[in-house]
Amino acid sequence: EALKQDQCKKLFVGLLRDLTGVFFGCQTKAQYEKVWDWIYPKYIEIIAKGAGLLYDCPAVTSPLLKLGIQMATNRGGRLDFGCSSANGILLFREISKIVVEYGGKIADVTPPKSARYSCKLKGIYLTLKMMVQALSGNYVNFAIFTLYGDPCLYNALEVCMKLTCEIQQEDLQSYPKLAESYFNFLQYLCKNHLNYILALDSQAFVRIVLFIREGLNHQNTSFPQCCAMVESLASFYYNNRNKDTEMMKGLQRHLQSCPEMFSYFLQTLFQVLLFVPAANHWTLSGALFALILLNTTKYQTFVEEIINSQPVDRREDLLNAFAGILKDINDNLQPTNRERFTRNLTIFKQQTKNLIVL
Repeated sequence: EALKQDQCKKLFVGLLRDLTGVFFGCQTKAQYEKVWDWIYPKYIEIIAKGAGLLYDCPAVTSPLLKLGIQMATNRGGRLDFGCSSANGILLFREISKIVVEYGGKIADVTPPKSARYSCKLKGIYLTLKMMVQALSGNYVNFAIFTLYGDPCLYNALEVCMKLTCEIQQEDLQSYPKLAESYFNFLQYLCKNHLNYILALDSQAFVRIVLFIREGLNHQNTSFPQCCAMVESLASFYYNNRNKDTEMMKGLQRHLQSCPEMFSYFLQTLFQVLLFVPAANHWTLSGALFALILLNTTKYQTFVEEIINSQPVDRREDLLNAFAGILKDINDNLQPTNRERFTRNLTIFKQQTKNLIVL
């Protein structure tokens, strides 16, 4: 309770900012470990406790979450502790505690509309950014938590997913930093924790799909992340379509709620490729390749529709250009096959540059 007093808040904020500067200054593993050994385990618990006690005070939680971001950022390999050290696991546990203590409470807060960003959305943005740093740092083998029954990963993901449900489409359009954290978080989940995404209820999964659909607008800065998410989903479905696993059952269950999901993604990405001159085909090639192999029939139908919509005198050249996309392509998602497809797509983009009528 003493921490809630104004004088204590000022001292606490000062401490948080000083620690942020110290962690920011740690450029090497040796420097980071010295600071970590100093604060863990004797002092570090005050950070998570402060996040839970002062969750409704942005003047405190903003510097606190920024400290968490600095602690979780593996810049220059400074968090590569080695296989004989448990520091990576211990660090993630502390990050998880901050997420759960703060996020679990701020999700239930309903601030005035005028203060919605400062009192809630900014905290969500910083929390998701901190979680992205922890998930992408490559200093934790996350399977160990499941193996030994440690719920810290699951608890942190649950709270973060709860926080994402507080975000509306207009919020992403109004606050670019929030959008970046949101889509980066989902991208890493789809890439490395797809089992969690597929275990969600269908309502939550469909909500994610709708946000991806909006993000596939090439004018959005989230376009690369959305392409990566589509690639992860399509690649998983392609590689596991004949398997009877729990993850595959989860995806099939979700597809009953949005049966045209992959067809829509295929059509949208091809339209961007064809009709947006400024679109970077390298960004969407991975997702497009997986989607084409997943449903070749749908792809051929879409190609026919595109060709038939163009002037008659250009159709033969377009037909030859489209035929080149799958030239020497095998029915697999191996890296060499992907590279060949990307090269074919580059040639296709050059050939159709002056053929397609917008």
